[in-house]
Amino acid sequence: MNKTFSKILSLILTVALTVGIVRVNTIVVEAETLANGDWQYSISELNGLVIIEGYTGTESVVEVPSVINGKAVTEIGAEAFKENNTVTEVTIPSSVRAIRKDAFSYCTALEKVNLAEGLTEIHSAFNATGIQSITIPSTVKYLSEDAFNLGAISEIIVEAEHSSFLSIWTVSGFPFNEGATFIFKGIPKVSTDLDLRNNDFSFFYENGNYCYKENISEEPAETFTSGDYTYSLDSGNATIIRYNNFTAEEVTVPDTLDGYPVTAVGDFAFSTVSEVGSSWGNTTVTYTYNYKKITLPEGVKTVGRYAFAENKALQEVVLPDSLTNFNYCAFMNCKNLESINIPKNIDTLPDFLFSGCAKLENLVLPDSVKIICDNAVSITADSTGIQFNINLPDSIEYLGKEIYTNCEAETVTLPKNLKTMRGTFYKMQELKNIVFNDSLNEIGEKTFYNCPGLAEFTVPDRVTVIGNSAFQQCANLGKVYMSENVTHIPFRAFMNCTSLTEFIWYAEKQTVEDSAFRGCPLQNFDFSKSQGIDTGAFYGSDIGTAKIGQPEYEAGLKISIGAQSFMSCSELQTVALGGNVDEVGSMAFADCENLETVVISDSVERIAADAFDGSENLTIYCFADSYAETFAIENKIKVTTLVISPIPNQIYTTKKIEPALTITMSSQTLDKSNYTADYYNNINVGTASVVVSGKGELDMLVSKAEFAIVAKNIADVQISKISSQTYNDGSAIKPEVTLKYNGVKLKAGTDYSVSYSNNHSVGTATVTIKGLGNYKGSATVNFEIVDEEPRLIERFFSAIKDFFVMVYNWFIGLFK
Repeated sequence: MNKTFSKILSLILTVALTVGIVRVNTIVVEAETLANGDWQYSISELNGLVIIEGYTGTESVVEVPSVINGKAVTEIGAEAFKENNTVTEVTIPSSVRAIRKDAFSYCTALEKVNLAEGLTEIHSAFNATGIQSITIPSTVKYLSEDAFNLGAISEIIVEAEHSSFLSIWTVSGFPFNEGATFIFKGIPKVSTDLDLRNNDFSFFYENGNYCYKENISEEPAETFTSGDYTYSLDSGNATIIRYNNFTAEEVTVPDTLDGYPVTAVGDFAFSTVSEVGSSWGNTTVTYTYNYKKITLPEGVKTVGRYAFAENKALQEVVLPDSLTNFNYCAFMNCKNLESINIPKNIDTLPDFLFSGCAKLENLVLPDSVKIICDNAVSITADSTGIQFNINLPDSIEYLGKEIYTNCEAETVTLPKNLKTMRGTFYKMQELKNIVFNDSLNEIGEKTFYNCPGLAEFTVPDRVTVIGNSAFQQCANLGKVYMSENVTHIPFRAFMNCTSLTEFIWYAEKQTVEDSAFRGCPLQNFDFSKSQGIDTGAFYGSDIGTAKIGQPEYEAGLKISIGAQSFMSCSELQTVALGGNVDEVGSMAFADCENLETVVISDSVERIAADAFDGSENLTIYCFADSYAETFAIENKIKVTTLVISPIPNQIYTTKKIEPALTITMSSQTLDKSNYTADYYNNINVGTASVVVSGKGELDMLVSKAEFAIVAKNIADVQISKISSQTYNDGSAIKPEVTLKYNGVKLKAGTDYSVSYSNNHSVGTATVTIKGLGNYKGSATVNFEIVDEEPRLIERFFSAIKDFFVMVYNWFIGLFK
């Protein structure tokens, strides 16, 4: 569109700009391999971040950098270290999200790998290495079944504070040494547990951990029969394997079987289920029980998985105080269960413990309970928020998925000690308000997913973590006040919040991940503190302006705008890229039909060729001879440049030199109301610089110009006159010389040097002064050397003395 300069300037100066970035995993572009020291790397076209492609060093202990050239290292690429036989230990930084196929394969000397929280994917990366034990961070969600193929691995430790989800797909392909063990620090999810148990891993507790040991040749435990019970023995204690009376209506389990104390109810022991497939709901129902009440004896410590599951007749359960541990799905789908007591030593309710127990009312949880896992209970209440069937004690520290899903209350008060929620209010339709406590620090994955009752939400400042999809599809959520202690908005956190127009966030460092605000009609969004925006973050949004980065440049930081970040934003009109923005990804602003103005700073060094495809009406504003100008010309995009006219050489003055600038835009000269100029290294001789920044919304146009400060001729400074000097028996006479320039006294040896000639005898001597440092050229000054003459008073007294000597001699002569 043809616009006059004044109209363009008016547009840019009056629009409030905002920021965004996006990446789409279907885009595949072969990246250029770059080098930095011992590291070979590429820049992802999807998010503009670093992928390690190779290591050329010779060190045996290697630490992968977290940042290269100002960009975060987020992947260890395929075959990056493959067949390296030097590296014995490697440390992966927390910035890395994925370790790709064969990244360390056939590194036969590799024995130790240190992984950090933040890692989410481990592909078939460690084939044929010497690693025997490895600790998997709690953030890892995918572990390839071929991750350690042909290797020596015998122990995998999975970190987690509460529940632990690790998708292995299938473990049947794991080529572990016989007896290899998974050790879970947290409670493994049902799917993980089933993956392992269904593929030749036996389960046991050890030191408070959940352990799975592979032993294909393991023989089944010997079983015994006593009355209606089949049981097994372990260290003289009986575990009930199966209850064999299918007609009894009330069951009281004995405290001993054949004299052995009963300490555990095993998996499926009183359940209609005989086995479970690949998921918790994929069960095989074989038995039909009639019992309505069951009482377990004192001494029982453990209730196994599916122990009473799918019993339609069961109405009441009496549990002993000795009980310390439930396993998942223990009472799943006991649809008529109305009464059960939770013993005082229970601290965890595992996944699906009471899932499907629709009639369970007035469940009382003791203060010992700290962890409630996914679907363990279902809290219900009417729309007034009363008549809860479960009152959560303040001791609760963790709440898992779908605890409140079926609740009709509009207001929920959280337990006082609650630290973490993950999926807790998933699809809760009536929720409008949360009363927070003073302990919460994590709103985890899908916590408020599809909660249409939320209209405005304030995330407390004590919260530091927001999980993936935490608020996704909250259709009526219009305004969010985000905790300033949250530094990044993760994958799909607010995706398809179709009413979200305001997002207030004051964190000092801010990053936005994949599709975080995709489909949100944001109107109020400040990304001046952004340190990175990932793929697809604002795809299809109604955002009208995007101001990304800050005018000021921060050394070492490079901000990327990922692929498709603002693609199809039909309302987007103005974009400004400044500060540390250095890269614009593939189709980042594609199909933005109303995009007219794009202001690009000199910091931008790379723009994908299709970054503005389909945005037909835009004009790029940038400095002359910048990368942005070259990009615009090559891609036939209209460009308007700001030109800084060459600055002539400046003569050293002893003071800061700030020469006047001539800056033009569209052939019109700008005055100082349109820009600021900051000068650097502008006192001494050498190359000085001036950073020119546009004012108002032109502040994203930041560029640096240089000019030379040249030496002052020493002959043009003030040189003091030298008085006559007295002859000194042929010795060299070197009187001090004083030089001043602009009121500043020059320093000998720094600003000038001196040499003397004809300075040994009576006559005219010469001082030659040569400029140093900020001074050039030479100058001379003369002075006189004279004989010493007696002073008048001395001559007078000498004459008196001579007269008296003469008189004395005459008088003495009279008497001779």
